[in-house]
Amino acid sequence: MRTPRHRARHTGRATDVGCFGPSPGPLDDQVTPVLRGPTDTPSYRAAIHRPAAARPRTATWDRPFGRELSSPIYADSTARRYIPYFYQLGTQLGYFDVPTANLADLLRHPDAMQPRTFVPRDIPMRFDPAPMPDIDHWASRNGHRLLFVNGTQDPAVAEFFHPRSRDSRVLWASGSNHHATISGLSSNDRAEALALLTRWTSTR
Repeated sequence: MRTPRHRARHTGRATDVGCFGPSPGPLDDQVTPVLRGPTDTPSYRAAIHRPAAARPRTATWDRPFGRELSSPIYADSTARRYIPYFYQLGTQLGYFDVPTANLADLLRHPDAMQPRTFVPRDIPMRFDPAPMPDIDHWASRNGHRLLFVNGTQDPAVAEFFHPRSRDSRVLWASGSNHHATISGLSSNDRAEALALLTRWTSTR
């Protein structure tokens, strides 16, 4: 991030997509994607998990790391649409953290990736630990006709639901992140999911 080439790259990218206001700072304004890099990059770039010998020799910062860290998802114009999402993360769902001791002398904003950063200050936030255990208890004890499609490459999930109903399923999309869909399932699991949904929604 401190080399002239990378500064120019991120400044230009920020200007193109409307990131971080009219005067983006290449180092300070890229704190969030840098801190999230260790989880975002493996989650969105399956190529990272190939053996080193199988990766192209050009797989350095720019390919694929640089492209992920300059994602427009961190633009102000994009982040504003996710205020409700970050509000729920900071008040009910919870959010992960990353160790930053090795960056202590570089970070000016060590809490940049926390949900509070993305929610306007005039909106109060206080974390309530009760809702998620309550939902988990309901899903496991009382849930019926529940279909969970989880991604095997989703670092943002601390634990998945375990419904006990025989008419519920937990299916896994190999290589997918938290944007996993039924189309990303194996052919057998996809057929099972569609059969369940068809049966649940059929009218007699």
